[in-house]
Amino acid sequence: LFAQVPLTAPEGGAAWNLRIVAHALANEWDAAFSVCRDDSMWTWLLRRWQAGSDSVPLPEIPPSAVPALVENLQELLALLLQLEEFERYEQTLALLDALVGDEREKAFLLGSLYGRFGFWDLVIETLLPFAQDGGLDRERWRLLAKACQQKGLYEEAAAILLRLVQTDARKEEALADYLSLAGVYIAAGESQKAQAVLSLAQQLAQ
Repeated sequence: LFAQVPLTAPEGGAAWNLRIVAHALANEWDAAFSVCRDDSMWTWLLRRWQAGSDSVPLPEIPPSAVPALVENLQELLALLLQLEEFERYEQTLALLDALVGDEREKAFLLGSLYGRFGFWDLVIETLLPFAQDGGLDRERWRLLAKACQQKGLYEEAAAILLRLVQTDARKEEALADYLSLAGVYIAAGESQKAQAVLSLAQQLAQ
């Protein structure tokens, strides 16, 4: 996910990088290092995984390489979560700390990642500290509302969505938020409120 794919790699970039992960997760370290060659990021990460500690120094990262690394790192973190490799996931987070210095930006990345896999407790834990003073954008407010609904915090989820509906600038956004709000009320067993919200959504759609 970090390394530059050799022009001779017939399997393509994704498969070539995933081969490094497969060797590492099987503790086939020589094979993993052989595949990644001299890529500094992969070498650092493999050494960190192999040692199981944070004592491996991070190589210098050119600023121009950061955006691509962050994008690829998100996919690696997602893969590790999907494989339930939680220890290696925690070890890999150190690279995210190094690449993303802004705590708010990092919370947005992780909150979205946790939402993909239904880790709703972690979504709330990650996003809630930024819920004041305009710290969340509308996308993350919607994600926080969904997490609250999934955890049975219906009143909190409804409050978030009501606030969004009142400030939606686009008709499509308002309709989507009305439908989400109706879903919250249905999950909470408040059918009358859900019906009222659906009626408002129908009027808006006309």
